[in-house]
Amino acid sequence: MSVAIVDLTSLLRVSDSLSDRHMVITDTPRRERFKQAVFAICGTDEPVRSQLRQVGAEAAKSVGRNRAWGGSLLYMLLHWERYPAFGIHPKLYHAVLKWAGMDALNGKRRVEVLADHVREGAVVLLPSRKCKRRRCAVHFVGPQGRDYCSTSCKQRVAASRRRRITEQQRREKQHGRRSRATTRMDKQAR
Repeated sequence: MSVAIVDLTSLLRVSDSLSDRHMVITDTPRRERFKQAVFAICGTDEPVRSQLRQVGAEAAKSVGRNRAWGGSLLYMLLHWERYPAFGIHPKLYHAVLKWAGMDALNGKRRVEVLADHVREGAVVLLPSRKCKRRRCAVHFVGPQGRDYCSTSCKQRVAASRRRRITEQQRREKQHGRRSRATTRMDKQAR
């Protein structure tokens, strides 16, 4: 019995010197997390082997591995209760979790919500729109009549519109003619 303990301690010392590529993930919480990530990527609780093969190929590609992880291996990792001898490779685990973070909820994207009256973890089921200011790249979710992502964008558009109209009026004054924009402004002023 004491010999077995000595052997185990020597094995522990050897395993400490090994790199992470020799370790596999076998604890239950991380296996369950991996399982949920694969389900989120595939969009179903019962993915078929072709879907699992695709997940394995994409995961291998993302970590720079030449050989893809097969659908059969992923099947065994998902059904770890039946196949307890198989552990999850750390690179596979992290690649799948990273992918699930991007494509969770069946292809919908996780986004950051900057709002005062939205609870943390709330699901927003509205389409996003691009801000109408041409130079702004922000996509936002808001009420139907809202065209701009912020008041600063709205103010910038209004300022550029005023500047453009002023320049146009100045040109017209120099050339002595009136344009459609000026007549429109005159009609609005009445």
